[in-house]
Amino acid sequence: MEFKTTLKSLAIAAMLSAPMISNAEHHKCGGKCSGYDAKCGAKCGAKCGAKCGAKCGAKCGAKCGAKCGAMIKRPTGYKAVYASSPESIKKGEEMFNSKKLSTNGMSCATCHAGLKSYSATFKSDFPHKVNMASNNYGVPSIYLDEAIQMCMNGPMKAKIFKWGSDDLANLTVFMKEEHKRFQNQ
Repeated sequence: MEFKTTLKSLAIAAMLSAPMISNAEHHKCGGKCSGYDAKCGAKCGAKCGAKCGAKCGAKCGAKCGAKCGAMIKRPTGYKAVYASSPESIKKGEEMFNSKKLSTNGMSCATCHAGLKSYSATFKSDFPHKVNMASNNYGVPSIYLDEAIQMCMNGPMKAKIFKWGSDDLANLTVFMKEEHKRFQNQ
């Protein structure tokens, strides 16, 4: 009998301490939220972008720490040359909106459509501090292409792009355009 009472008390305590998502938060996320994300232990999971970082980012990042940080960083000696053209920007925009890049049905636009969910530091020139990179990967300052790799690895739960690939180049040149628009708003 004591065991059942203790078990019941533990279950109630777990429910009371579980992260909750308010109707207001759910409304902001819309249909993008998919309920409880067991890996991170937070409602709404990574689909709410920056809002999730404070809730679950550190828990997820702590699982891989420096190993993940090394993965999103440019390889030693890497020369980032991303030629911008109307064609590459268009291809990058298509990728930005494509859910096929992820393993969880997300696209970059899931979090960032309409210049949303960028932190104030996105107005700064790269490299700069990005909280998700610093908190989750132990990387104090990143370049734009590294931020893309971080989002691929983190919220989108996908493989990072091959360094020097056309896909990384196209998405980076599109994101440079997004960055300019964000700086000018």
